[in-house]
Amino acid sequence: MVDTVGVDDADDLYALDLADFTAARNALAKRLKADGRKDEAAAVTALRKPNAPAWALNQAARENPELVGAAMTAGTELRNATDAAVRGDASALRAASAADRKASDALVEAAASRLPGGGQAARGRIADTIRAAVLDEHIADRLRRGVLDSDYAQPAMGFGFGFGGGGTDAGIDDVTIDGAASPLATVTDLGEARSAKQRAAAKKADKERERAEAERKRQDEEEARARRRRRAELAEAAKRAERRAERLVARAERAEADAVEARAEADAAVAEADEARAEADADVEVDVED
Repeated sequence: MVDTVGVDDADDLYALDLADFTAARNALAKRLKADGRKDEAAAVTALRKPNAPAWALNQAARENPELVGAAMTAGTELRNATDAAVRGDASALRAASAADRKASDALVEAAASRLPGGGQAARGRIADTIRAAVLDEHIADRLRRGVLDSDYAQPAMGFGFGFGGGGTDAGIDDVTIDGAASPLATVTDLGEARSAKQRAAAKKADKERERAEAERKRQDEEEARARRRRRAELAEAAKRAERRAERLVARAERAEADAVEARAEADAAVAEADEARAEADADVEVDVED
């Protein structure tokens, strides 16, 4: 177990092993409250323990920030290439797709390798979260800082292409490493209070804990609703972009095939003209000799 006394910043909690998160969070909240920083203590208490895909991405982002930067850049370039394709120029679309796939594969591998069994069951959710970060700056910011508390079940960004390790994951509901999430820290030894003052203090502590738990549940519900709305909006935008890009790629391929065919016909015509010219030159030479 980690020395929870040494964690002084809320963001540092996300660098810990999953097994240490809850105890460290509660210890930090307790210290903040003892220092009179009640608002900060309440905010720390409300922090959610990351699930396994989010935790794995946090560790990869903290240890290999260049992989996150590369994935975000490649994803943005793919979006730009798709926008250009929509306007009629699909020349950069294939190269951008290949670069995006390579960059995202690298980040998926770096994150998934930190989970049991190479993170096979979580790879789809990790890839979806990376794609969601490309589309949503709020998610991208949390990914860059390594403070994600959940994955984002965002389908492939679209554009008619694959995404590193993407696709639908194998029915995984919530990957864990250290078992069920621990509850908030409880006030200990209240039953042994011997004076009226101690009993009153225990009752007050129970009420504060209940209020903190109720507030945390409310925030979780609000965040869940916001994520569902965001996912629906992003999914609809992705579907529209995918349909447009698929049409443009098909059109570009048809144009390329037509160009090859036209070039072949032009070459044949030139050859035919050369042959006719040679025959004409030969007839002129015969007439001169006669």
